[in-house]
Amino acid sequence: MDYLNHTDTTGSDLEGDLFRSDTLAQHEYWQVHRRNRFRQPEFELMLAVLEDALQSFFTNVQMRSRREKRKFTETEEWFFCTENDGVFTFENICSVLGIDPDYIRGGLGLFKSACRTPDKSGTAVAA
Repeated sequence: MDYLNHTDTTGSDLEGDLFRSDTLAQHEYWQVHRRNRFRQPEFELMLAVLEDALQSFFTNVQMRSRREKRKFTETEEWFFCTENDGVFTFENICSVLGIDPDYIRGGLGLFKSACRTPDKSGTAVAA
């Protein structure tokens, strides 16, 4: 039997099969194509790492003690490091979560300078 030239459908049937519309309900489409990335534990962990780093940055920006200074320095280095060598680097987390890292860095820089700018009495403005 010649399998290369054998077809079960005629030419007009084949055209009908190829160009027939496939009816799909909207909820069926979204069940397959909706991104449920925040329901996945890996994405929730990445989001938690980012939230913890932001909290550490905002909490320790005043650097009142040696411990706060160390924590702030580590957190700031993590945010402003542009290497993407690990799973939980800032660049990689932003990429996975769909966040612009430069936008966050800009906001952190503005927050830091606002907290370090002395007010009229000569003391730094508290966050």
